[in-house]
This record gives sequence, C-alpha cells and structure tokens, in this order.
Amino acid sequence: MEISNKESLHNYLSSLSENPADFAFKNANSEFDKFLIQNVTLHGLKFSSCDIIGKDFKGCMFTNCSFDNHEFNGVSFTDCVFKQPVFQSTVFMDCSIKNCEFYDSFSNQLYFGMTSFDNVIFKDGELLQYVTFSDCMLSSLSFTNVQIFNGKFESGNFSYMFKSTLLFTSCELSSITFIDLDLTATIFARCNLGLAFINSNLAKNSFIDNQDTSHCNIDLATIKNSIDLPTEVLKNIFRITTPLVKEIINNITKPINEMTVFISYSFKDEKFAEELNSRLLAENITTFFWKRNADGGAKMMEIMDEKIREYDFFIFIASSNSLKSKACHFELSKARIKYSKTWENILFPVHIDNFLFEVEEYNIPISERKEFWENIIELREFHSLNFSDIGVNLNNINKDSFEKLFSGLNKNFYITKKQ
Repeated sequence: MEISNKESLHNYLSSLSENPADFAFKNANSEFDKFLIQNVTLHGLKFSSCDIIGKDFKGCMFTNCSFDNHEFNGVSFTDCVFKQPVFQSTVFMDCSIKNCEFYDSFSNQLYFGMTSFDNVIFKDGELLQYVTFSDCMLSSLSFTNVQIFNGKFESGNFSYMFKSTLLFTSCELSSITFIDLDLTATIFARCNLGLAFINSNLAKNSFIDNQDTSHCNIDLATIKNSIDLPTEVLKNIFRITTPLVKEIINNITKPINEMTVFISYSFKDEKFAEELNSRLLAENITTFFWKRNADGGAKMMEIMDEKIREYDFFIFIASSNSLKSKACHFELSKARIKYSKTWENILFPVHIDNFLFEVEEYNIPISERKEFWENIIELREFHSLNFSDIGVNLNNINKDSFEKLFSGLNKNFYITKKQ
C-alpha cells in the first residue's frame, strides 16, 4: 500500500482494527497531526513524497517498508524496530530516536539533522549509501556488521565540538568523514576503514583490532586536538611516521598571539593544580604542567630552566607545601631572574593557604634561608589571588568561587599581553 499523505496513513492504521483506539490514537484538539501510534506493525508500506510531522511512534514494528522522498519532522521513535527498510532520499529532521533497532536496511541519500540518538543500533547486513548525521546528539549509536559508503558525521555548530558515543563493530566503512566532533568516546573495532577526520578529537583507544586501514586520513587539527592519541596509531592507521609529529604541528599551528603559562606547584597540591591547568587549557592557553609535559629522561633542572625562559607567564601556587620545596623555589628563583632581566610582568602568584604571609625568616632552615626568604619577600610584593577559601584541601572544589577568581587571573594575562 502506498502512503502519500496523512489521510492515507490514517486510513491504513484504521483498517488494522475496527477500533482505532486499540492503537492508542491520542488526538490533540481532534487534529490528526498530533497523536501517538503505539504497538502497531506496519508491513510492506511505501511512503512516497509524504511528510510526517510531530508524530510519536512507540513500540512499533516497520517491516519491509520503503520511504521514497520522505521526511520525518519532529517525530519521536521509542522502542521501535525497522526490519529491512528502504530509504531513498529520506530525511529525519529534529527527531528523537530512542531504544530502536534497524535491521538489514538499505539507504541511498539518508539524512539525519538535529536528531538525538539514544541506545540505537544499525546491524546485520545494512547498506547505507550517502548517509549524513548533521548536528545530531549521538549519545549512544552503534553499527554492527554494516556497510557505509560516502557517509558524513558533522557538527555544524563551529563554537562547540559535539561529543559522540559511537561504536562501529565488524563494519565496512568507505569514504566516511567526521567533522568537528569529539570522538574520544567512539570506538572502531574489527573494521575495514576508509575514514577522514577534520578538526575532531580521537582517543588512545579509538581503534581496536581493525583490518584494512590503508585509506584513512587525518588533518593537522585532529592530531593537535587528540592529546592522548599514541604515535603507534598515527603510524599504523594513518601511516604518519614523522618523529615528534605532534610537537611539529603544535609549533606550526601556534597562533601568533597565543599565551603560554608555566605552572609551578608542589605535587602535594596536585588536585588544585590540575583544576587550574584544565581551566587554562579550556581558554586555549598553552601550559607547561609538569605531570603532563615534562620530557622523560631529561634532567629536571634543565627542563625547569628552559621552560620558564620559553613561556610567557609564570604562575606560582603558594602553599605550605610549595614554599618548603627546593624544586619550587628553584623555579621561583629562575622566574625572578627572568623578571629582573626583562622588567616584564610575568609573575602571577596565587595562594591556597596563608603560609606565604605567616612564615617568618627564622622558620626557614639556615641552609635554605637566604634564597627562600628572598623569594617569599618578592612574592609578597605581588598581588596574590586568594584561593584559600574555596575548598582546595577538600574533596570538592567550590566551582563558582573558583571561576570568579580564575576570570580575574585570566583577565590579567590578557591585559599584560597587550602591554
């Protein structure tokens, strides 16, 4: 039966029973455009040049149905099954698809726009050609034993990189492009891959036991974004064997006005330092954070000296831990030397307790007293932002208070950079 308008769909559903209420028609103001179709099996239907708007399908089975030049707009599918559907020039726009399964589908020009997927699977012999997922919320979407040719997954919102939870298992993927997506929760397992990644983000476990990967490409932005992507993946999946390729890309793609910050902290204050480092990175500020950026095998003092000279600004996280640390005082002394030579405002102290202002010279061991006390006196001459009251020593940091103080610190960076 051919469904070419809403009346023909209504007549078909009505013909399934003498009492249409069996199928939970719920009219709003007696209008056909808003109702729930529940627990219905639709078999062998051909939807042709027909738009379905604002309907809710729940627990429905679509078997051997075809959709030709058809659009679903604002439609909700919950607990539905599509078995052997055929999609020709079909559009799903602003839809919600939850707990649904697509078996043995065929598509040619299938488009999903601004559609949310939650626990949805395409599987068993699917052939999807020219399929596009644009501005979709892909919280849980899986493909198993599926062939996809000429596909595109993209975020059209360039101010936000959508995080997509996708799982591809035993699939044939050819000419598939991923654009502006956070794919750190996405996995490709045991697939033949022909993929291209543009300004996206991959994780170290994104690729598992894949087979043919000879047609995969990755752009510079994706390599730069994918902080945890191992060099082995770049080599094995994308055939990139250049040593230190990430460092090279970071150098050639670094904006002229990009700010860089060296963070000096005690490992005992690592929780707060991690939080501060994450916020700086979120502002596109390049940081030197010892835990993540120190090169293995290099001498500690040489690393500190080189990076302090190289980076624009120096943040010192003052605490009873850092002000008793020889390593932290070494870094602070190097920053003071840089300041004395350049006369540029590079030193930005923050304190997470009041030890900076309470310690006395005679408290410091004689062997360290001269250097440590000179550093402390100079720190006191700068305005130190007070993070001591936001719970940094507790299990949870007060986010609102942290953000207010951080915005002041970030503003100081930009003011100083413009001078």
